[in-house]
Amino acid sequence: MKRFLIAALAACALTVPAFAEKQYKIDDALNLVAKELGSKLPAGSKIVVLEIKCTNETAGEYLAEDLTLNLLNGGKFVVVDRASLGQIREELSFQVSGDVSDESAQRLGAMLGAETLITGSFDQLQDKYRLSVKAVKVETAELQYLNTLTVQDNDDTRAVFGKTPADASRAKKASTVGSAILGFFDFTGRFICMTVNPIFGIGSYMQGDTQGGGTVAFWEVVGSGTLWYGTIRQNNNESNGELITGLGGFMVGGAIVYSWIRPWTYNRAPKLAEALDGVNIGYTADNRVSVGYRLEY
Repeated sequence: MKRFLIAALAACALTVPAFAEKQYKIDDALNLVAKELGSKLPAGSKIVVLEIKCTNETAGEYLAEDLTLNLLNGGKFVVVDRASLGQIREELSFQVSGDVSDESAQRLGAMLGAETLITGSFDQLQDKYRLSVKAVKVETAELQYLNTLTVQDNDDTRAVFGKTPADASRAKKASTVGSAILGFFDFTGRFICMTVNPIFGIGSYMQGDTQGGGTVAFWEVVGSGTLWYGTIRQNNNESNGELITGLGGFMVGGAIVYSWIRPWTYNRAPKLAEALDGVNIGYTADNRVSVGYRLEY
């Protein structure tokens, strides 16, 4: 049994890396897409790279041109010159860099005499990029190719977006400073709630924690009543006066301790979290920290 478990763990250790997401350099990703298109589409097809949608129009144009060059160098296709797109685009009265409908794209392909349209998108994620490319047959709208690749966030990729290493460093620094400031805001808010919370759970109610506030208030009221009743019995030399007084004091003390702990363990109310997340931290051109608030309307 022990040997079986060791073998299973070893197999898992060898299997996990195989499923790890592979990340490509931007040039390698475009080369791979060109090779896969060469194997998927019929040789001699007349193709055109319509667009690679991107938040940076210059970057999208660069990627489309680079993919066109790779396809041309492959020697399998008749590649339509992208310079012809401008003239046809004006005749159709739409922008290639915007959202192009399937109908408009097919019409464009027909006017260019292309058999296959190639489109794609290039999106920035948190610490990587996503390149998606598809090929569609003009006459039938048949999907001939579709693939999505993960691209590394390195100097080459940032250069495509017009970003420098200094920009990336500044963005990372701003993110770190922003996280620290937001963390300070959260700490300060919880500390204030903890300070006033022994007053019948007011701090918990401020956080939107009605359950915590109600618990503190309930036990403080019950404990205070028990303490008052026990004190009266004790002053009148009645039985169990000290026991009841001690029980009341224990309940009040427990409620106070709970009121101090609850604000630190409670998840913030959604509205409060949403308000705090609206704070934006960044750097200005003169390297000063800028604090602002985002208001959506």
